[in-house]
Amino acid sequence: MKAKLFTVLLVLTALTVSCCNKMKKSNATSADKSIKQVTVPAAVAPSLLNTHWSLTGIKGSAVQNPAEGLSEAYIVFMPDSTSLTGSGGCNHLFGTYHLRGKQGIMIEQTGSTKMYCDGMENETRLLNSLREADTYDISGDTLTLKKGGKISLLSFVSARQTVQDH
Repeated sequence: MKAKLFTVLLVLTALTVSCCNKMKKSNATSADKSIKQVTVPAAVAPSLLNTHWSLTGIKGSAVQNPAEGLSEAYIVFMPDSTSLTGSGGCNHLFGTYHLRGKQGIMIEQTGSTKMYCDGMENETRLLNSLREADTYDISGDTLTLKKGGKISLLSFVSARQTVQDH
């Protein structure tokens, strides 16, 4: 009787281990597939939405980013809403946007936290220029926000990273 019980337990243990290994392989394969779906080829231009856009220029002039003593200035247009978030280098930026037509954009209700830092001129110019933008253009890894489709207000470069929380 003990031999039969031992044999049954041995078979059940072998089946349990076998099933667990199959489940692990199945889950690993599913995870590998999801990773492959997220990977973006280098030749694909970034999207306006859900991309970390690092500030490179204001009204045709290149800017140092990050400016001395400040953090990086950037914006992210959130894909699941009409909100934008980012940093001016000192303060957290926020606002809302609305896309219009093929390359139209309206940015409004922009604001920031109210800390003071030395060298905030670019942050102020960034916020003011965001409010003036009415069109955008993406060429390669560069986003340009424009006024009237012609006047370059702000230039950004894609940081080519997945945006999680900002």
